[in-house]
Amino acid sequence: MLLTIAIPTFNRPELLEESIKSAINQTTELNYEILISDNCSEKKNLLKIKQIIRNLEFQNIRLLENSENIGMYNNWNRCLEYSLGEYVTILNDDDLLDKNYVKEMCAYISGGRLIACRSSNFGDLQWAEIEKNNFLSKFHSPFMKPKSLTSKVGFREIFKGNPVSGSLGALFNRNEALRIGGFDIAMRMSADYDFYVRYSQNNEFIILNKTLGLYRYHDNETFKLGVLESFVDDTYIIRKKFCEYSLPNFTKPWYTFAINLHRNIQIRRYQKLFPKIFTYQTRNDGLVKAIAKINNINLLRIILYLIVSILSVLSKK
Repeated sequence: MLLTIAIPTFNRPELLEESIKSAINQTTELNYEILISDNCSEKKNLLKIKQIIRNLEFQNIRLLENSENIGMYNNWNRCLEYSLGEYVTILNDDDLLDKNYVKEMCAYISGGRLIACRSSNFGDLQWAEIEKNNFLSKFHSPFMKPKSLTSKVGFREIFKGNPVSGSLGALFNRNEALRIGGFDIAMRMSADYDFYVRYSQNNEFIILNKTLGLYRYHDNETFKLGVLESFVDDTYIIRKKFCEYSLPNFTKPWYTFAINLHRNIQIRRYQKLFPKIFTYQTRNDGLVKAIAKINNINLLRIILYLIVSILSVLSKK
Protein backbone atom coordinates (compact mmCIF):
# COMPACT_ATOMS: atom_id res chain seq x y z
CA MET A 1 0.00 0.00 0.00
CA LEU A 2 1.33 3.42 -0.95
CA LEU A 3 -0.06 5.73 1.73
CA THR A 4 -1.50 5.78 5.24
CA ILE A 5 -3.45 8.78 6.46
CA ALA A 6 -3.05 8.33 10.22
CA ILE A 7 -5.44 10.16 12.53
CA PRO A 8 -4.56 10.13 16.24
CA THR A 9 -7.56 11.08 18.35
CA PHE A 10 -8.77 11.59 21.90
CA ASN A 11 -12.31 12.40 23.05
CA ARG A 12 -13.29 14.47 19.99
CA PRO A 13 -15.62 12.26 17.92
CA GLU A 14 -17.46 15.15 16.26
CA LEU A 15 -14.26 16.79 15.03
CA LEU A 16 -12.80 13.41 14.15
CA GLU A 17 -15.73 12.68 11.86
CA GLU A 18 -14.94 15.80 9.84
CA SER A 19 -11.29 14.78 9.55
CA ILE A 20 -12.15 11.25 8.45
CA LYS A 21 -14.55 12.52 5.80
CA SER A 22 -11.86 14.83 4.40
CA ALA A 23 -9.51 11.82 4.20
CA ILE A 24 -12.14 9.71 2.46
CA ASN A 25 -13.28 12.31 -0.08
CA GLN A 26 -10.08 12.25 -2.10
CA THR A 27 -9.99 12.64 -5.89
CA THR A 28 -7.56 9.81 -6.53
CA GLU A 29 -7.42 6.22 -7.70
CA LEU A 30 -4.33 5.53 -5.60
CA ASN A 31 -4.50 2.84 -2.94
CA TYR A 32 -4.42 4.33 0.54
CA GLU A 33 -5.72 3.55 4.00
CA ILE A 34 -7.02 5.54 6.96
CA LEU A 35 -5.66 4.51 10.36
CA ILE A 36 -7.33 5.93 13.48
CA SER A 37 -5.47 5.57 16.77
CA ASP A 38 -7.74 6.30 19.74
CA ASN A 39 -5.79 7.34 22.83
CA CYS A 40 -8.14 5.81 25.43
CA SER A 41 -11.15 8.07 24.90
CA GLU A 42 -14.09 7.86 27.29
CA LYS A 43 -16.30 4.85 26.57
CA LYS A 44 -19.18 6.96 25.23
CA ASN A 45 -16.85 8.74 22.80
CA LEU A 46 -15.22 5.51 21.66
CA LEU A 47 -18.67 4.11 20.90
CA LYS A 48 -19.41 7.22 18.84
CA ILE A 49 -16.15 6.75 16.92
CA LYS A 50 -17.01 3.15 16.10
CA GLN A 51 -20.45 4.19 14.90
CA ILE A 52 -18.95 6.92 12.71
CA ILE A 53 -16.65 4.39 11.08
CA ARG A 54 -19.53 1.99 10.44
CA ASN A 55 -21.68 4.72 8.93
CA LEU A 56 -18.96 5.94 6.54
CA GLU A 57 -18.51 2.48 5.00
CA PHE A 58 -14.97 3.13 3.78
CA GLN A 59 -13.20 -0.14 3.02
CA ASN A 60 -9.61 0.76 3.95
CA ILE A 61 -10.10 2.07 7.46
CA ARG A 62 -8.76 0.63 10.73
CA LEU A 63 -9.18 1.60 14.38
CA LEU A 64 -6.54 1.08 17.05
CA GLU A 65 -7.70 1.29 20.67
CA ASN A 66 -5.13 2.20 23.32
CA SER A 67 -5.91 0.60 26.68
CA GLU A 68 -4.44 3.66 28.41
CA ASN A 69 -3.59 7.20 27.40
CA ILE A 70 0.01 7.07 26.20
CA GLY A 71 0.41 10.78 25.43
CA MET A 72 0.07 12.63 22.15
CA TYR A 73 3.42 11.90 20.52
CA ASN A 74 3.54 8.30 21.70
CA ASN A 75 0.20 7.96 19.95
CA TRP A 76 1.77 9.43 16.81
CA ASN A 77 4.54 6.85 17.11
CA ARG A 78 1.92 4.14 17.45
CA CYS A 79 0.48 5.37 14.16
CA LEU A 80 3.90 4.93 12.54
CA GLU A 81 4.28 1.46 13.98
CA TYR A 82 0.94 0.15 12.71
CA SER A 83 0.72 1.96 9.36
CA LEU A 84 0.64 -0.28 6.30
CA GLY A 85 1.55 2.47 3.84
CA GLU A 86 5.03 3.01 2.50
CA TYR A 87 4.42 6.69 3.16
CA VAL A 88 2.57 8.28 6.08
CA THR A 89 0.90 11.58 6.84
CA ILE A 90 -0.45 12.39 10.29
CA LEU A 91 -3.75 14.26 10.30
CA ASN A 92 -4.80 15.63 13.67
CA ASP A 93 -8.42 14.96 14.52
CA ASP A 94 -9.34 18.66 14.36
CA ASP A 95 -7.75 19.41 10.96
CA LEU A 96 -8.86 18.67 7.40
CA LEU A 97 -7.32 17.66 4.08
CA ASP A 98 -8.21 19.18 0.73
CA LYS A 99 -9.88 16.73 -1.65
CA ASN A 100 -6.82 16.82 -3.93
CA TYR A 101 -4.28 16.18 -1.17
CA VAL A 102 -3.42 12.56 -1.99
CA LYS A 103 -3.29 13.08 -5.76
CA GLU A 104 -1.14 16.21 -5.59
CA MET A 105 1.26 15.12 -2.86
CA CYS A 106 1.88 11.58 -4.09
CA ALA A 107 3.05 12.97 -7.44
CA TYR A 108 6.19 14.19 -5.63
CA ILE A 109 7.02 11.02 -3.72
CA SER A 110 10.64 9.99 -4.17
CA GLY A 111 12.62 7.76 -1.81
CA GLY A 112 12.95 9.37 1.60
CA ARG A 113 11.89 12.84 0.48
CA LEU A 114 9.86 14.81 3.04
CA ILE A 115 7.03 16.71 1.38
CA ALA A 116 4.92 19.43 2.98
CA CYS A 117 2.20 21.67 1.58
CA ARG A 118 0.59 25.01 2.32
CA SER A 119 -2.39 25.24 4.64
CA SER A 120 -5.14 27.75 5.33
CA ASN A 121 -6.81 28.54 8.65
CA PHE A 122 -10.36 28.18 9.89
CA GLY A 123 -12.17 28.03 13.22
CA ASP A 124 -11.53 30.58 15.98
CA LEU A 125 -9.44 32.95 13.93
CA GLN A 126 -8.54 35.23 16.84
CA TRP A 127 -5.65 32.80 17.39
CA ALA A 128 -4.72 32.96 13.72
CA GLU A 129 -4.62 36.75 14.02
CA ILE A 130 -2.22 36.46 16.95
CA GLU A 131 0.11 34.40 14.79
CA LYS A 132 -0.37 36.62 11.76
CA ASN A 133 0.47 39.82 13.59
CA ASN A 134 3.46 38.72 15.64
CA PHE A 135 6.93 39.80 14.60
CA LEU A 136 8.08 36.25 13.91
CA SER A 137 5.53 35.75 11.14
CA LYS A 138 6.73 38.95 9.53
CA PHE A 139 10.34 37.89 9.99
CA HIS A 140 9.74 34.52 8.35
CA SER A 141 7.67 35.67 5.41
CA PRO A 142 10.61 36.55 3.10
CA PHE A 143 11.86 32.96 3.49
CA MET A 144 8.68 31.26 2.38
CA LYS A 145 7.31 33.26 -0.54
CA PRO A 146 6.52 30.75 -3.29
CA LYS A 147 8.67 31.26 -6.37
CA SER A 148 7.80 27.99 -8.11
CA LEU A 149 5.55 24.98 -7.79
CA THR A 150 7.82 23.58 -5.10
CA SER A 151 10.24 25.23 -2.69
CA LYS A 152 13.26 23.62 -1.07
CA VAL A 153 13.25 23.85 2.70
CA GLY A 154 16.76 24.86 3.75
CA PHE A 155 18.63 26.37 6.67
CA ARG A 156 16.65 29.60 6.99
CA GLU A 157 13.26 27.91 6.85
CA ILE A 158 14.20 25.31 9.45
CA PHE A 159 15.98 27.79 11.75
CA LYS A 160 12.91 29.98 12.02
CA GLY A 161 10.76 27.13 13.37
CA ASN A 162 8.55 24.28 12.28
CA PRO A 163 7.95 24.68 8.51
CA VAL A 164 4.77 22.61 8.91
CA SER A 165 1.56 23.52 10.76
CA GLY A 166 2.06 20.84 13.40
CA SER A 167 1.85 17.72 11.27
CA LEU A 168 -0.74 18.95 8.79
CA GLY A 169 0.06 17.87 5.25
CA ALA A 170 3.57 16.53 5.91
CA LEU A 171 4.19 13.30 3.96
CA PHE A 172 7.20 11.12 4.74
CA ASN A 173 8.63 7.64 4.28
CA ARG A 174 7.52 5.31 7.08
CA ASN A 175 10.73 3.27 7.23
CA GLU A 176 12.88 6.39 7.37
CA ALA A 177 10.70 7.82 10.14
CA LEU A 178 11.12 4.61 12.14
CA ARG A 179 14.87 4.56 11.44
CA ILE A 180 15.38 7.92 13.13
CA GLY A 181 13.28 6.86 16.11
CA GLY A 182 9.99 8.56 15.30
CA PHE A 183 8.85 11.45 17.46
CA ASP A 184 10.97 12.17 20.54
CA ILE A 185 8.60 12.71 23.47
CA ALA A 186 11.41 14.40 25.43
CA MET A 187 10.89 17.39 23.13
CA ARG A 188 7.36 17.72 24.50
CA MET A 189 5.15 19.95 22.30
CA SER A 190 8.06 20.64 19.94
CA ALA A 191 8.51 16.96 19.04
CA ASP A 192 7.09 17.55 15.56
CA TYR A 193 9.63 20.33 14.84
CA ASP A 194 12.42 18.14 16.21
CA PHE A 195 11.27 15.24 14.02
CA TYR A 196 11.40 17.30 10.81
CA VAL A 197 14.84 18.65 11.71
CA ARG A 198 16.23 15.15 12.30
CA TYR A 199 14.47 13.69 9.27
CA SER A 200 15.83 16.39 6.95
CA GLN A 201 19.45 15.71 7.98
CA ASN A 202 19.70 12.94 5.40
CA ASN A 203 16.67 13.58 3.22
CA GLU A 204 15.43 16.25 0.85
CA PHE A 205 12.70 18.48 2.29
CA ILE A 206 10.38 20.35 -0.07
CA ILE A 207 7.14 22.30 0.18
CA LEU A 208 4.50 22.01 -2.52
CA ASN A 209 3.18 25.53 -3.01
CA LYS A 210 -0.47 24.51 -3.05
CA THR A 211 -2.96 24.86 -0.22
CA LEU A 212 -3.95 21.27 0.57
CA GLY A 213 -4.62 21.42 4.31
CA LEU A 214 -7.05 23.23 6.60
CA TYR A 215 -5.69 24.07 10.06
CA ARG A 216 -8.30 24.57 12.76
CA TYR A 217 -7.55 27.34 15.25
CA HIS A 218 -9.14 27.11 18.67
CA ASP A 219 -8.20 27.60 22.31
CA ASN A 220 -6.28 24.40 23.03
CA GLU A 221 -3.18 23.14 24.82
CA THR A 222 -0.89 25.26 22.64
CA PHE A 223 -1.77 28.40 24.60
CA LYS A 224 -1.28 27.01 28.11
CA LEU A 225 1.58 28.34 30.28
CA GLY A 226 3.55 25.11 30.52
CA VAL A 227 3.34 24.59 26.77
CA LEU A 228 4.53 28.12 25.99
CA GLU A 229 7.50 27.70 28.32
CA SER A 230 8.37 24.34 26.75
CA PHE A 231 8.28 25.95 23.29
CA VAL A 232 10.93 28.44 24.39
CA ASP A 233 13.19 25.87 26.03
CA ASP A 234 12.82 23.01 23.56
CA THR A 235 13.03 25.01 20.34
CA TYR A 236 16.23 26.57 21.70
CA ILE A 237 17.70 23.07 22.08
CA ILE A 238 16.50 22.02 18.63
CA ARG A 239 18.02 25.09 16.93
CA LYS A 240 21.29 24.59 18.77
CA LYS A 241 21.61 20.97 17.61
CA PHE A 242 20.53 21.93 14.10
CA CYS A 243 23.19 24.64 13.84
CA GLU A 244 25.88 22.35 15.23
CA TYR A 245 25.52 19.83 12.40
CA SER A 246 24.53 22.30 9.66
CA LEU A 247 27.24 24.94 10.07
CA PRO A 248 31.06 24.96 10.16
CA ASN A 249 32.70 25.39 13.56
CA PHE A 250 34.00 28.90 12.90
CA THR A 251 30.41 30.21 12.74
CA LYS A 252 29.62 29.10 16.32
CA PRO A 253 29.79 32.61 17.85
CA TRP A 254 27.35 33.87 15.23
CA TYR A 255 24.84 31.06 15.38
CA THR A 256 25.00 31.10 19.17
CA PHE A 257 24.14 34.79 19.03
CA ALA A 258 21.30 34.18 16.56
CA ILE A 259 19.80 31.37 18.66
CA ASN A 260 19.95 33.46 21.83
CA LEU A 261 18.47 36.49 20.11
CA HIS A 262 15.65 34.39 18.68
CA ARG A 263 14.92 32.99 22.15
CA ASN A 264 14.88 36.43 23.74
CA ILE A 265 12.49 37.80 21.14
CA GLN A 266 10.26 34.74 21.47
CA ILE A 267 10.06 35.32 25.23
CA ARG A 268 9.21 38.98 24.73
CA ARG A 269 6.52 38.01 22.28
CA TYR A 270 4.83 35.67 24.76
CA GLN A 271 5.15 38.26 27.54
CA LYS A 272 3.27 40.72 25.36
CA LEU A 273 0.60 38.28 24.17
CA PHE A 274 0.00 36.57 27.51
CA PRO A 275 1.07 39.06 30.21
CA LYS A 276 -1.06 37.48 32.94
CA ILE A 277 0.36 33.98 32.66
CA PHE A 278 3.75 34.18 30.96
CA THR A 279 6.43 35.44 33.35
CA TYR A 280 9.57 33.98 31.79
CA GLN A 281 12.44 36.46 31.78
CA THR A 282 14.69 37.11 28.80
CA ARG A 283 18.11 35.47 28.91
CA ASN A 284 20.85 38.08 28.64
CA ASP A 285 23.94 36.57 27.02
CA GLY A 286 26.79 38.86 25.96
CA LEU A 287 25.89 41.05 23.01
CA VAL A 288 22.31 39.79 23.21
CA LYS A 289 21.96 41.73 26.47
CA ALA A 290 22.43 45.01 24.62
CA ILE A 291 20.50 44.00 21.51
CA ALA A 292 17.53 42.67 23.50
CA LYS A 293 16.98 46.08 25.07
CA ILE A 294 16.00 47.48 21.69
CA ASN A 295 12.27 48.16 21.76
CA ASN A 296 11.87 48.40 17.99
CA ILE A 297 10.76 44.92 16.97
CA ASN A 298 11.30 45.64 13.29
CA LEU A 299 14.93 46.51 13.95
CA LEU A 300 15.43 43.29 15.90
CA ARG A 301 13.81 41.42 13.04
CA ILE A 302 16.20 42.96 10.53
CA ILE A 303 19.25 42.12 12.68
CA LEU A 304 18.16 38.52 13.03
CA TYR A 305 17.24 38.25 9.35
CA LEU A 306 20.68 39.47 8.24
CA ILE A 307 22.58 37.10 10.53
CA VAL A 308 20.49 34.07 9.55
CA SER A 309 20.83 34.96 5.86
CA ILE A 310 24.64 34.95 6.16
CA LEU A 311 24.58 31.66 8.07
CA SER A 312 22.33 30.18 5.41
CA VAL A 313 24.98 30.79 2.76
CA LEU A 314 27.53 28.95 4.88
CA SER A 315 25.27 26.05 5.86
CA LYS A 316 25.26 22.52 4.51
CA LYS A 317 21.48 22.60 4.05
